[in-house]
Amino acid sequence: MHYQKALELFSARDNPLEYLRLLIEEVALADFELQSATDSQSRLKHSQQGLRAAFQCQECVGIIEQHRTSSDPDDYNETFVQESQRLLSILNGRIQTFLKEIVKIYKTLNNKKSIYEEYKEMYG
Repeated sequence: MHYQKALELFSARDNPLEYLRLLIEEVALADFELQSATDSQSRLKHSQQGLRAAFQCQECVGIIEQHRTSSDPDDYNETFVQESQRLLSILNGRIQTFLKEIVKIYKTLNNKKSIYEEYKEMYG
């Protein structure tokens, strides 16, 4: 909620790095909640929230890519490139964490169902 208010203060076009930084903080919050969750249902919920927040970064990533490929020297400087690479690396790592967690949860759920089916066949 507070992140949405903060995002309204920035424009992705005017300041893409700050906008991306705020979005990544929202993703990091979901990651923190994921790490402190104890049951599969809440872990899945926080992973999905994190992915939703990460997908909001698409527009900003596109704008950063435009700046990176721009021939205008004002758009392209070494600091901008380094910071954008750092932020995109963080975002990439968080997305991978969420995807791995979702796969792990679904594998666990499917294994539980198959064990249930085995017991049902044995004793059913």
